[in-house]
Amino acid sequence: MNPKLPENLLRGRRRIEEIGEITLLKDWTWDRVTKRFYLHVNISLAHGSPDIPRVTEWYITAAPSYPFGPLSIYPSCKNSITNTFPHQSINAFTEENHLWRKGKLCVDLIDQTLGIRVPEKEPFTVDERLFWNLQRAVLWLRNAVEGTLIKDGDAFELPDFPSHTETAFAFQEDCVSMMIWEDSEKYYGIARIVRKQLRSGQSIALIQSFRSINSQKKLYEPVWGTAINAIETYEEALWIRLKEVPVVNGWQAPVNFLDLKRICVSQGIDILNILKAFAPHARDGLPHLLLVGFPIPKHIGELSCEMFWQAIKLPVLSFGQYTNREFCSGKKRSIPCVRGAAKGCRPGEMGWWMNDKATIFLDSMELSWVHSENWSARTIKGRGKFADKITRLHIAIIGLGSLGSSIAELLTRAGAAHLACIDGNALEIGNLCRHTLCLSDLHQSKSSCIAKRLTNVDPNICVKHVDDYLSIDENGVLTPDLNNYDIIIETTGEDQVLTLLSISKWMHNTIFCTSSVGLGAKRLYVNIQKTGQPCFNGFLNFVQPYFQKDVHNCDLDALPRDGIGCWHPVFPARADDMWLAACTTVKALESFMERAAEENVSLIYATHDEDRFFAGLQLIEKKYGLA
Repeated sequence: MNPKLPENLLRGRRRIEEIGEITLLKDWTWDRVTKRFYLHVNISLAHGSPDIPRVTEWYITAAPSYPFGPLSIYPSCKNSITNTFPHQSINAFTEENHLWRKGKLCVDLIDQTLGIRVPEKEPFTVDERLFWNLQRAVLWLRNAVEGTLIKDGDAFELPDFPSHTETAFAFQEDCVSMMIWEDSEKYYGIARIVRKQLRSGQSIALIQSFRSINSQKKLYEPVWGTAINAIETYEEALWIRLKEVPVVNGWQAPVNFLDLKRICVSQGIDILNILKAFAPHARDGLPHLLLVGFPIPKHIGELSCEMFWQAIKLPVLSFGQYTNREFCSGKKRSIPCVRGAAKGCRPGEMGWWMNDKATIFLDSMELSWVHSENWSARTIKGRGKFADKITRLHIAIIGLGSLGSSIAELLTRAGAAHLACIDGNALEIGNLCRHTLCLSDLHQSKSSCIAKRLTNVDPNICVKHVDDYLSIDENGVLTPDLNNYDIIIETTGEDQVLTLLSISKWMHNTIFCTSSVGLGAKRLYVNIQKTGQPCFNGFLNFVQPYFQKDVHNCDLDALPRDGIGCWHPVFPARADDMWLAACTTVKALESFMERAAEENVSLIYATHDEDRFFAGLQLIEKKYGLA
């Protein structure tokens, strides 16, 4: 039974009568295939183009919940556009209802693209939403006719590569690797791929290295972090490097092998011969990837600045020989044939390849595109990171409690590339209320669990962990040795750790940062110094009056305790308190480094209220040069 036509859809349709270019062909109708209502219209323009008729047919689909829910505009299967244009989904396929093509228009885009001076947000009212979308569809079509959907200076947009596989593919490319490719004459070869399994069951295929097809010499090897480098098993993929973006029919990604062959031929590449050379590496009964690379710019009209790799999942190639029966427990039974040699050919590379050409690599073979992403550090941290001079530094964090673990995660998400996590404690149940770790990490080493967590945050980070406390021998040598680190952050809140750092031997100037919170996290104490021999006595004397104030105002009996009986009390503070302290510490450290000063600075922050509303942490005291 079809749903009743909502009155809101009728109201919305009446408004589009004001658009002169729109002619209604069929009023709202329920589509049983897509489970949406659709509207069939003509769009008439003053003139067309070779690829766009002056009058075209379109379908508008809407959910019964209009003006909310999805609202989409598609070209009709008849009397409409058949090419794919920028700001449009791939237009090569038709919907199962055979009414419209799947080339959905992107009308919710930067307004300058459509020639609109004032940016508009899509309205979600009955009278305005449909009207707004169809107005912009007319503008989109007019710009497509005039060839102005994109112009110099616009952000570059990839064509829509339809992906339907559970596998995803990730690579690392930037302006530096682009120079490597520009210097290389190789345009095809073998890539080594490693796989990272996700909790969802999906796997991510990642590039380990690019090589020529008959050599083990590496042409380009991305630099991954600890988690990716730990994967030892790899598989082989084929890579082909094109000179330009692979598109047909305007801005449409190739959908079958014939499309891909034509693109390769136009660029002087014999893809069949390349597949033939790769085939012996892939006769293992498993699907392999074909990586299609091409240079892309940052903006339209600019020179290309990086390589983009789009993966294709190849079918399983021929291997073995035809077998119709086998013995099993003394009985013969029929089994499915394994792809083998072509009829009349013996099993072997020649026969297998003849079979591949005859049964697999047909012009009609649909390309199985894999969702592909650039996982370069620049891309991952593009939304916000430290300056490069900070991200390149090696940082050690001593103490991975609630404060230290939060600082470690903030540093990782801001682009820190090299971290060492040092803590001899295991995670306890009482830590969970404000720690970044969770129940599955209970009774395990904080440092190792944090290191594992950070490698899951950033695939490019290199993390070491030390599951032990700091110690020093009679010669003043610290264990672990931290002389190779540029920044050392101490968050234990223990004076003895500061003492160990003070009496240890250091080989060069290092940035030392100690951070701790007072009772209830009402105050934060930070000391930062760049020196070859740290001293914290001046800082400890500076904050001592505040410690004494905390002790004076403290009711020991009211403090939470780890268990029943005469256990050591713990200070009360919520997770938001500790994360705020961690954020402030990271900001203070960044400010210190931007000043490029080597002086000792001690900072005291306190929670601040205005009109009984929390107003954040406020810097209340600052001293330079304390020793």
